[in-house]
Amino acid sequence: MKKKLYWGLFFIIIGIFCSKYISNINAKSLFESGESYYFIQEGIYSNKEVMNSDIKDIKNRAIIHKNNKYYVYVGISKDLEIAKLIKKIYENKGYQIYIKELNVNNKEFSNNVDQFDLLIKNSNSNEDVLMIESVVLSNYEEIINNK
Repeated sequence: MKKKLYWGLFFIIIGIFCSKYISNINAKSLFESGESYYFIQEGIYSNKEVMNSDIKDIKNRAIIHKNNKYYVYVGISKDLEIAKLIKKIYENKGYQIYIKELNVNNKEFSNNVDQFDLLIKNSNSNEDVLMIESVVLSNYEEIINNK
């Protein structure tokens, strides 16, 4: 009888350690592993009405609602120079913009951003850059944010 009790306790302890290990693996978000991206951020808002008022003139954007906050992104790139270009475009329009480096683990999104970055490098105008970035942001929302 004691032998069964010891084995039972042994397996319970092993189960606890295994569940802790597995939960730590599952707790990693998409942003903790993967490739590095530059997210061009307009701001973080806790009030949706204030956010909508502040960004009413920004047509190309991705709004991520996480932890009761609204994160507004106006661009995503793997290339820091492109991120700086997008930042400059919006700053010239009067917005305060930040570049935030985050990791995303998704092969399809990675391939798409690579192609869009090439298009931006070969674009001739700020309007072209913003149009391409609108597709990147839509792509992000479709592939990553809707998971």
